[in-house]
Amino acid sequence: MSGYGFLRALPFIGVAVLVYLVGVLILGASLSTPVFSLGLPSGAQLRFLFSDLIMIFGLLLFFVELLLAASPTKTSLLNHALSMALFVVCGLLFLLVAGCGTTTFLFLTTLTMVDVISGYSISIIAARRDLTVDRES
Repeated sequence: MSGYGFLRALPFIGVAVLVYLVGVLILGASLSTPVFSLGLPSGAQLRFLFSDLIMIFGLLLFFVELLLAASPTKTSLLNHALSMALFVVCGLLFLLVAGCGTTTFLFLTTLTMVDVISGYSISIIAARRDLTVDRES
């Protein structure tokens, strides 16, 4: 497996989890820290907190995961296994580490669970489609 192939096997949502862990547990950042705000045409101010940015980042990475799951490769099984491991680790961190007992981390953990379920589901659907095409030949 080439270096790029191994990177493709890594669950990208893990980067958002890593940002959370480094930011909150190591650097001691508060999830309620305002990062920046945007003025909307209505005159309202949209304020982004650190927790909001982590979730937006996690959702964008989840989209990348879905795109990768839609194209079955040799690294798909490794990605599924690593995604499952990430979900288990996140679940344990949520339950056992006080700094991870937040709704933001619960949402990240839920996102890892949905990644596992959707990854396996998409792979199964793609495999069925491949079998159907082969039968028609």
